[in-house]
Amino acid sequence: METVVWSKPEHERAGTPLLVMMHGYGTDEQRMVNLFPQLPKEFTCAALRGPMPIGDHYGWFLLDYFLANDFADVIASTNKVFAWIDSVKGNHSSVSLLGYSQGMAMASTLLRLRPEGFKATVGLSGFVLENDLLALSESFDVPAPVLLGPGQG
Repeated sequence: METVVWSKPEHERAGTPLLVMMHGYGTDEQRMVNLFPQLPKEFTCAALRGPMPIGDHYGWFLLDYFLANDFADVIASTNKVFAWIDSVKGNHSSVSLLGYSQGMAMASTLLRLRPEGFKATVGLSGFVLENDLLALSESFDVPAPVLLGPGQG
């Protein structure tokens, strides 16, 4: 990921649980940075910026009014997040996900593709992608620890 804002300086991150935070459509990582003070202090939070420019802000993939998307864009963004997580996860005791709005679609997609990779997943005021290929790839041997709080946004 090109832009990541951390809740802790690098020398304080080793061995801590990592919370990867993903913002909504047409905003940026600062939306998630505002949540840092409300989250448990033992976590290292990392607010990622979506890779796709949306006007003056960012998103994870293009959406239309009906939430239609190009699944190739979804997978491209998902792979970028996976690559970033893989580059830092060895420094942390666990990795969890938190997504807001379109970030909820990203968090749930990451979980569906790699359920064993995350301690917990939280999705807030967003949506889970409906996609037949994604549904076929799911391999939940054990129910995933997930909290989805869908909303209107």
